[in-house]
Amino acid sequence: MELTTVILSFLLIAVPISAITLKEGIPTRSIDVCDGCHGGKYDLVLSDPVLTFPSFLHVGEAGQVTISISITADGNSDYYLFDLSVALVSLNSRISTPSPVTFSGQRPSASGGSYVWSREIILDIDAVSRGTDTLRADATIDPHHEVGPRTRSSTFSLTVNDPPSLSSGTHSPGTGDTSTSFTFTVDYSDKNGDLPSFIHLILDGASYPLSASDGAADTIVSGETYGTSMALPAGNHSYHFEASDGMNTTMFPEEGGDVQGPVVTQANRPPVLSEPMVDPSTGNCSTSFTFSVTYTDEDDDPPIGGIRLLLNGTVVERQMTVITGPPSPLNDGVFINGERYHLTMSLPCGAHYFEFNATDGSGWAASERADGPIVSEIPFLLVSIEQPEEGEIFYSGSVLTFSASYISNVDLPDAVFSWSSSISGELGEGNPLLTAISPGEHLLTVAVRSTSLGLLSRDFVNITVLDPGKIPLMLEMDPATDITIREGETVHFSVVLDMDHPFIVEAEDLSMRFLLDGMEVHEGNEWNYSTSFEDQGLHGVEFLVYGDLDLILHKIWNITVTDVKASIILGNIPDANLGAFRKGDIIKVSIEAGDPMNRTIRIIWLIDNISTGELGDTFEWELRRGPWSRKGNHILSALLTNTDGVSLRLNFTYTIIEENTDLEPPGGDENIDNNTSMTNTTLEDDGEDAGAGIFGSLKGDPVGISILAVGALLLLIGVVHSIFVLVRTPKSGAIKRNSEYQLSFEE
Repeated sequence: MELTTVILSFLLIAVPISAITLKEGIPTRSIDVCDGCHGGKYDLVLSDPVLTFPSFLHVGEAGQVTISISITADGNSDYYLFDLSVALVSLNSRISTPSPVTFSGQRPSASGGSYVWSREIILDIDAVSRGTDTLRADATIDPHHEVGPRTRSSTFSLTVNDPPSLSSGTHSPGTGDTSTSFTFTVDYSDKNGDLPSFIHLILDGASYPLSASDGAADTIVSGETYGTSMALPAGNHSYHFEASDGMNTTMFPEEGGDVQGPVVTQANRPPVLSEPMVDPSTGNCSTSFTFSVTYTDEDDDPPIGGIRLLLNGTVVERQMTVITGPPSPLNDGVFINGERYHLTMSLPCGAHYFEFNATDGSGWAASERADGPIVSEIPFLLVSIEQPEEGEIFYSGSVLTFSASYISNVDLPDAVFSWSSSISGELGEGNPLLTAISPGEHLLTVAVRSTSLGLLSRDFVNITVLDPGKIPLMLEMDPATDITIREGETVHFSVVLDMDHPFIVEAEDLSMRFLLDGMEVHEGNEWNYSTSFEDQGLHGVEFLVYGDLDLILHKIWNITVTDVKASIILGNIPDANLGAFRKGDIIKVSIEAGDPMNRTIRIIWLIDNISTGELGDTFEWELRRGPWSRKGNHILSALLTNTDGVSLRLNFTYTIIEENTDLEPPGGDENIDNNTSMTNTTLEDDGEDAGAGIFGSLKGDPVGISILAVGALLLLIGVVHSIFVLVRTPKSGAIKRNSEYQLSFEE
C-alpha cells in the first residue's frame, strides 16, 4: 500500500536565500528554473530534494522516505503558477516505490521582496528482497513558459536485511589474578541465517576474535555462543562485543558503552633458586665446604622458613644466611634483585650431591641437583725401619741392608724411600738399600715422601759401625736415649768411657766436643754438659771423642722440644709384661689416652716393629699362625699420634711358649718399674729400642714423672674427658708396602 502525504507551506521571509539550511547529507545546490521570465519580474530557483530515510529495512518491512522540496521566488509579480512532480525510483528493484506525485503551486500577489515555497512529501516503500538498493528522488518543476520543465535529483542507498543480534554478553570469573584464565562469551543470532563476517571482543580498546563454542556455527538463526579465554594483567578491565553479518554491524551492549570487569590482581610469582655452588669441590673430612645459592622473587617475598639445603637427598637442619661483606645487590634485602645465601660445614668422607629448595609461602622453588663435593679421608703416612734394628753393631767394610715399610690409608704410587746417616750424609734412595758406611755411631734416617699428596714420614734407628777388632768405648750415657721435653727445660748430658780400653790407653791426646744443632758448645776433657732448650722442634746434641786427632767415638741425642699443649695424656695402661701365651690364645690389650686440646688421637698397633693393620684403643689378636705366634719373646707396640703430629710409642712384651709349658702370671719380675717416666715424642723420634720398656726410648727422661703427675691431675679435673676409641677397620684398611715380602694377616 502506498501512502503519499504532502505538506505545502508558503513562508514569506525577509532574509537572503543563503540563510536557508538544507538537511544533513545533502550538498547545497540549486537551479534557476525561470530566470527573467515575464520580462524579468521574477525568478524561480529549485533546490535538490532533501531526503530522510531509514538506515535499513527488514525483508518485507514497510518504511517511509521523506522528500523535502524548496522553491525560491524573487522579483515582483501579481501572480505566479507552476507544476511540481516528485518521483522515487528504485535502481536495483529491491525496494517497491509508489507512483510519482504531481501537484500545482502558485505565488500570491506581492509587491516586491522574496518568498520561499516548500513541500515535504512522505512516500511509503516496501522491502522486497535482501541486499542493498540505490534509490533516486526526482523533483521536476514546470513554470509553464518557454524555459520548459527543470529536474533536480538526489540518490541514496538502503539495505534490505535482518541485522544480527548480540545478547547475553558476559565474563567468568568476575575476579581473579594474573594466573586466572578469564572466559568472555556472547550469543550471536541472525534471522537470515547469516554467519558473522566478524565477531570481536573489544577489551580495553584492543580487539580479540571470538570463535564458536562448539567449533561450528550451525545454529545461527536460533543463536550460537561465541567466546574466547585469556589471562589478563592486573587492574580493572572493561569490554563490549561487536559483530557483522557483512551488511549490518551490531554490538553488545546494544545501547553502547562497555561492560565493567573483570577485576584482576597480581598472582603470586614463585621464587627462583639459581647458581647452586659448593666451594671447594674436593677436600677431606677436616675441610670446610661452603654451599651457596641465589634466591630471587619477583614479588619481593622473602623465603618462608629460610633456604633449605638437601645433602644427598636429606635436609640439613642448619640455617643458611645471607652473605656478608660490602653492600651489594646480593645482600641488600631486596629479593627482586636476588639474595645470595650460604652455609659452611664439614662433611663425612664420600662422594656427595646437593640441591636447594625454598618457598615464599605460596609457591616452591627448587634448584637443579649438583654433584659434589668429593670428600676423602685425611691421608696419613707412617714409615717404620725394619732393618737394621736399634743398637745393632756392624763392622766397617761389610754391606748393610736397609729396609723399611710404610702404612697409609691412601695409595701412594709416587712414594720414594730416602736414606741418610748422621755421619755419612745421604746414602741413596730405594727399598731395600744395600750399601757400606764408615765407622762411627750412626743415626740412620729413612724418609718416605709422596710429592703428589704432600705427605712425609721419617723413622730413625741408631747403629754402630766399628773398625774390625774394636769394641765400643762408651760404658754409660745419660740420657740413655733420645728424649722429648717441654720448652725451657734443662737437660744434663754426661758420658762415661772405658778408660781401661787399650785403644784409649794408647792415645796420647784424648779430647771431646759437644755440638748443639751443629754448633760447638763445649770442648775439653769434661765429660758432661748442661743446657736449656727454649725453641720448640727437633734438636741434635752430638758427643765426639778424638784420640790423636782421629774421631774414635760419635754419639747423637735427638731432643724434641714441645709445648705442653701438644702432650698426649695417658690414663690406664697395662703392665709392660703381658705374660706368656700358648698358640691359639687371644691376646687383648686396651689403653686410655687423652689430649688437653681435644685433638683426635690415632692408635696403630705393631708387633715386632711391623704393623698389624689394627687401629683403635683396643688390640685383640688370636695367636694362631704367623711370625707373631712363634715360640719366643715378642714386642707389641702402640703408636699414638694426635692431629698435631705428636706421637708416643708404648711397648709391651709377651712370650709364646710350648703348649705343655706352665704359664707364668702376667706382670712378674720383668714388669716395668712404676717410676718409669712417661713423656711425649714426635714421629721423628719413634725409632727407640723396642725392648726399652713400656715407653720405648723414653726411659730415663728426667721430666717423665712430673708429666705423669700432670696427666693424672688433668684426668681428675676432667680435661681428659673421654677415652678416644677409634673404630676398628678391617686389616685391609691400611696399605702396607714392603719390598721384601707382603705380610698376610690371618685369624
